[in-house]
Amino acid sequence: MRAFAGSPHRFWRTRAAGPGRAGEPYRHACRALAVAESDAVLIAVHPWDVHGAKRAGLRAGWLDRQGLAYPEVFEPPDATASDFPALVRALVG
Repeated sequence: MRAFAGSPHRFWRTRAAGPGRAGEPYRHACRALAVAESDAVLIAVHPWDVHGAKRAGLRAGWLDRQGLAYPEVFEPPDATASDFPALVRALVG
């Protein structure tokens, strides 16, 4: 999330989502950081995290380090790359 970039703070809270609530942990994180969902970006290696963030209204990038196909059952990422710098460039545009 953009609010965390460069921040000296560390966050140790967790939040789980039940069936049908895939986006709730990401909405909760945005509320806790006082960041609008539309201003937040998640970068993840797990497709289910990308899916949850997209369901919450965040932009999301998938860091595909293994060259795998993205599962069609999940909401697609806004960008995909095999390394972090390339993924950030793709998301920032």
